[in-house]
Amino acid sequence: MNRGLLSGKFIILFLAFVAVIGVGRLLFYAKPPSSESQNKDQTQNQSAQSASNENTQQKTETPSVKSDQSASSETVSSCAQALKTKTQTQKTNYERGSIIVGFTSEITYDQAKDVLAIYGLVVQDEVHAKEYYGSQRLITAAVTPGEEFTKVCLVKRDARIRYAGLNTLFSLHQ
Repeated sequence: MNRGLLSGKFIILFLAFVAVIGVGRLLFYAKPPSSESQNKDQTQNQSAQSASNENTQQKTETPSVKSDQSASSETVSSCAQALKTKTQTQKTNYERGSIIVGFTSEITYDQAKDVLAIYGLVVQDEVHAKEYYGSQRLITAAVTPGEEFTKVCLVKRDARIRYAGLNTLFSLHQ
C-alpha cells in the first residue's frame, strides 16, 4: 500500500514537472505577435532565402546576392525607417555604434571580414570574433552611430548573410 501511494505521488510530481516545462517553453520560445510589415518582411526573406539556396546549389565558389539587391535606396530607407519605428515602439535598447551580422555556413572568417568591408563595416572585437566565429558564425561589426538601422537593412539583403540586426541590450526588470 505504501508503494502504491509513492507511485501515485511520483506520477503527480512527474505531471507537474512536465506542465512546468511546457509553460516555460511557451513563455521563452513563443514568438511575439507580428504586424503586417513583419509578415511581409518574413515572406520576402523566405522567398529570398529559397532563391539564395538555389543559387548556392548552382554556384559553389561565386557568392550570390539576393534578387532584390538591385532595388532602389528607397527600399533600404523604408526598411530602416520601419526598423527604427519598431525599435522605438517596442522600446528596444541597443548598443549604438554596432550591429550583429550572422553568416551562412560556407563563409569563412576572412571571407566574412571581406563582406563586411564591402559595406564599410569592420569587426568590433577582432580577437573575440575570430575565436568564436567557427561555432556561431556571428560577428559584431562597428558602425557609425546613427547608421545602425540603414546598415542592418543594407547588409541583410546579401545572400552570404543569414542574419543582420541591432546589437540588442537586455536587462532584467526588478
